[in-house]
This record gives sequence, structure tokens and C-alpha cells, in this order.
Amino acid sequence: MIHTLLHAEEKKEIFIHFQIDKPITGNYYIKNRLKNLFNEQFLHITETPEKADLIITDEFEISQKNAEIFYLDPHDENESWSKLINLIKKMYLN
Repeated sequence: MIHTLLHAEEKKEIFIHFQIDKPITGNYYIKNRLKNLFNEQFLHITETPEKADLIITDEFEISQKNAEIFYLDPHDENESWSKLINLIKKMYLN
């Protein structure tokens, strides 16, 4: 239990990179929605995929060795959002 409490107090940060082919408004919408859901001290947007812990994409052909890849399905937005939020929570807790 003490380990869990100490781990919870650690300053955890997650860097997210977007590779979305949608119009710019799609990127803006996704970024703002995530910023509204998660603390900005925890969640950071990076323009560099190599610095990312998580890459959010609408393409299947993405390859990055050091980052988790999340496919954001434009045809099933509600389910994708639910999965994305759960993934970010999981990354934070691990």
C-alpha cells in the first residue's frame, strides 16, 4: 500500500503526438478535448514523434519503436474516444 501511495505521488507526464490526416480542425478538436479531460501538467502535446509516449493517428501504417500507437477510427468516434481515454489512464497508472 505504501508503494502504491508513493507511486501515486510521482510526477508522471505523458507526451502525445498527433498524426491525423483530417483537416486541421480535427487536430484542434482532439487536442482541446484531451486538454479538457486531463491535467496539462500531466498531458503534453509534442510535434516530435520520437519524443512521444503515445501517437494518435488515423492511419494504419504508422511505425514508432518507443511509443504506443493508437488508431483513432473516424467511423466509430465514440468507441475510439472511450478506448483512448482508457489507454491514457492506463499509461498514467503504470
